[in-house]
Amino acid sequence: MNWNRPFFLRACLLGGACAVATFFATEWRRAERTSPRAEPAHAQSENFVTPQNSSLPPADNPVLQSASSRRPARTNLVREQLAVVLDKAGVLSDSAQQVSELLNLVKQIDFTDIPATLEFLQTRKATRFESELQNLLIRRWAEFDAPTAAGWVEKTLTGSPRANALSGLAAVWTVQDPQAAEVWARQLPLAEERSAALLAVAYELNREDPPRAMAVAVKLPASESRDEFIVQSAGAWATSASKEAVAWARQIQDETLRYRALAAIATGSADHDPAGAATLAAQSLPAGKEQDDAVVGIVQRWVQKEPGKAAAWVAEFPTGMLRDTALETVVKLWADQDLAEAGKWINSITPRANRDVAVAAYVEKVSVQFPEMAAEWAKAIGDEKLRGERMENLAELWLHSNAAAARAWIAQAPLTDDAKSRLLAIRPK
Repeated sequence: MNWNRPFFLRACLLGGACAVATFFATEWRRAERTSPRAEPAHAQSENFVTPQNSSLPPADNPVLQSASSRRPARTNLVREQLAVVLDKAGVLSDSAQQVSELLNLVKQIDFTDIPATLEFLQTRKATRFESELQNLLIRRWAEFDAPTAAGWVEKTLTGSPRANALSGLAAVWTVQDPQAAEVWARQLPLAEERSAALLAVAYELNREDPPRAMAVAVKLPASESRDEFIVQSAGAWATSASKEAVAWARQIQDETLRYRALAAIATGSADHDPAGAATLAAQSLPAGKEQDDAVVGIVQRWVQKEPGKAAAWVAEFPTGMLRDTALETVVKLWADQDLAEAGKWINSITPRANRDVAVAAYVEKVSVQFPEMAAEWAKAIGDEKLRGERMENLAELWLHSNAAAARAWIAQAPLTDDAKSRLLAIRPK
């Protein structure tokens, strides 16, 4: 196995717009899962009562009464009242209160009134509040009659509102009838909409049936969202059934995606089988970023359970960036658990180059809390450049916690005259 490729850490950021949509969707999903499943309109109470802490109209408002008490002649009045509610809630500056009003309003609109309410929303300027209300109403409609809700969305909406509605509808429908939801999603005429809806189906299937979810996703056209789903889901699947996840991932035709999935599985299985995860990463992944990321992820988890075994594995790595990164990870995490044991292991390391990296990581870890100890360990670093860097970093930190002791140490430390002058000129705040 070739360990000589460099290691790079990566990070992912979500945009603010996605965060807003996720907040609304999360609150709605939480409400769905913590409350009894709603009954169809004909089985509900004749009136919906407004919570006392809500700014929505009282229960005798036509908007909140059941459909059985409404007549076509009152349509305009209902719309006027609904418009008042929307205008008031839409200008709230407190986002938490706005979410509360949104969820209250969704719950209080009668099931049989959802189509008319959605039609009314089409006549108004689409604000963020009203767009979220539309999405949640469509999801609620789908709970009672997904095929009809889907037909309305396909006939009425366009652009991003249509795309959002189709994905949300697919998720709700999958909970009720996975097979029907998948059949419907596959008949959507536009390829982009079809892929998005099927991916939403896969996400819901993944909660109870990962193999089936993966089977749906892997057949979709290649895209960043599809690949991220497969990689993340493979890692999650490995936490409970790593052998099955590995067997499935090995069949992925796309080589790059296959390696990404196997790397995620190796990392995901490290919590319950770190040795097996290490073997998988070493034998099934080619040298490169995927292997590097998986190895570091495994080490992070393995040290928490068996630091000695994790350290022994890392100590066998060939010289290179990955070995140095893994050694630093082991030392710092082990030192958090047991400074003395980590120190004993460092003293046993050979060759010298490995030991220098480990000692430098140890010095960095203990510099703030135990500067005197760090100073003694720093002397043991054989590499002159690395030793100087760690001593200077230690001196700067020490000056801010105990300037007198730090200055005394700097004066006699094996540092260059330039380094001593620079350090002694520092005036801690």
